[in-house]
Amino acid sequence: MEVVQPVRSKRKIRQMFEWLDERNPRDSLMWALGINTGLRVSDLLALRVRDVWFRGAAVEHLKLRDKKTGKLTRRYLVPSVRELVASYCDGRRPERYLFLSRQGRNRPITRSRADQVLKNAAKACRVPEVGTHSMRKTFGYQHYQQHNDLTLLMELLNHASEKETRKYIGITQDVMDDSLKGFDAMGGDDD
Repeated sequence: MEVVQPVRSKRKIRQMFEWLDERNPRDSLMWALGINTGLRVSDLLALRVRDVWFRGAAVEHLKLRDKKTGKLTRRYLVPSVRELVASYCDGRRPERYLFLSRQGRNRPITRSRADQVLKNAAKACRVPEVGTHSMRKTFGYQHYQQHNDLTLLMELLNHASEKETRKYIGITQDVMDDSLKGFDAMGGDDD
């Protein structure tokens, strides 16, 4: 199984968004929705235009049934994402998939296509260890950095424990790495 990481740098997040947006607004919208909602890629790819665009406006809250857990999920869409939704969805048919594939009739892009899109952007922007799950991990990492509330994040990600959430977003690894910086068991005096 491939290990992916959150994108920790806001500069790199923006760089990836811009790289994607220059090539295909569909892909930059997928990135923006993924990193701002924390939804799993299977839930993102299942979205239809009507889920985010209603009566000529972007919805304020995205409502869906989580494919993995079956739970109803409600996510607030930040204004910048609603603006992207508005520019992308205006004039699109409500029944169409939001992330429409160019292959076949009214099918979403596949998970592997989404993964390749993100890997291409990450490579171009020199961001290591990125895949589709990086969107959800990036959401978690950035949410934690802004709010420092592990309990709330655990609830948003539907995790069973704070320990699981810390490991998931890379906080555990960051703490371990920081503890080893400047550590040298052979260096220094002990007299």
